[in-house]
Amino acid sequence: MLALNEKQKNIVVLLIALIGIFLREPLYFMQPRIWAEEGSVHIQAVLDHGLIASIFSPHLGYFSLANNIITSVGFKLFGLEGIAYFTTFASLIFMLLCISAPLYLKSKFWDDDFKRISLVFFALFLSYQEIWLNTVNLQFYFCLFGCLLFLSDIDQIDGAKFIAVSVLLLFCSMTGVTTVVLAPFYIYKCWKAGWNRKHLSILFILLAGLLIQLLSLIYLSMGDQVARFSLENLANYPIGLLRTFAGIFTEVPLGLRYILLGYLIYILRKDLFVVRELNFPVLMAVYLVLVFTFVSLKMSGGERYGYAPCVLIFLFMLNLYKTNSQGRAFRYLYFFIFVGAIVKFFVVTDDGYNHNWIPYSANKTFVDDNGASYIRVFPQGGNADWRIVLHDNAAHR
Repeated sequence: MLALNEKQKNIVVLLIALIGIFLREPLYFMQPRIWAEEGSVHIQAVLDHGLIASIFSPHLGYFSLANNIITSVGFKLFGLEGIAYFTTFASLIFMLLCISAPLYLKSKFWDDDFKRISLVFFALFLSYQEIWLNTVNLQFYFCLFGCLLFLSDIDQIDGAKFIAVSVLLLFCSMTGVTTVVLAPFYIYKCWKAGWNRKHLSILFILLAGLLIQLLSLIYLSMGDQVARFSLENLANYPIGLLRTFAGIFTEVPLGLRYILLGYLIYILRKDLFVVRELNFPVLMAVYLVLVFTFVSLKMSGGERYGYAPCVLIFLFMLNLYKTNSQGRAFRYLYFFIFVGAIVKFFVVTDDGYNHNWIPYSANKTFVDDNGASYIRVFPQGGNADWRIVLHDNAAHR
């Protein structure tokens, strides 16, 4: 960018990102949605147990601080009539904080404008519809932030920025398990840094989150509320693993996914078992795919679990592209994946906001066979039947 300083460049990048986010589907903001467990679990918990209890309640096998706070505060301020606006804009803020990390964190992995800006927009364009602008799937953006923070130079984060990064990491660690599984990498980083104060502070936050998630799992398991970790699901793991690995290249047609995956393994064949600094993004990506598939529902994996790994592999490719170590063919591969992400993911939104679905509205209620009133939330159709069951005066603050 021409004669702009770094701060001005960052503002321009964020403005372009905001325009793109709005244009992807304006109805996300003009007629916002409530997505799946966002309504049936978290908002339902507010209605069933009250604001305070809902903030501290674990669900679905883990604790979700960000989800709980956003839905509880949103209900308190706006009731069911306006809570979708609050959850959507809160999700937008957290998403931007995570994907824009290369703009405010220094790293040798994104040490020039080309890398920084390319990485930010790839993370934005690759946002799968299921994780787009809802609190339920903020955990996948949080995981990405955790990865980028690990790859950054923590010693260069000072003052108010260090406090802000620490608070964001606290939300990441206390919301699902996607960030705390990075603990082994942070222990390694802390050891390499000589266990200095900054690294120990970051590691403490991550380990505190890991402890909370383990206690939540034990608490829910004692109440027979967790079934996803049945050993019977191990039979699904190989196929689930393949689905998640393929999800790394989910922006391209199915047949080419495995070709690209094979090509990636080919170019890494000499370095896969050697810990070299340039390979850290790939090592993290492989590790996350293995772990995420294991903790996924019925160990069946899926595309959203490949989001952070995909961005990490793109970062790896970005560094190889700049060094030109793989020649012209690799530059074409990089270009194909980047453009493919824009065309395939960012333009199509029918799986996340289908115009044929009934819009979310607290004033549009239905009655089930037992006479209970409910509000329909997204997604709808097929086997999907997501809803918020109402109590008397539930729509009022």
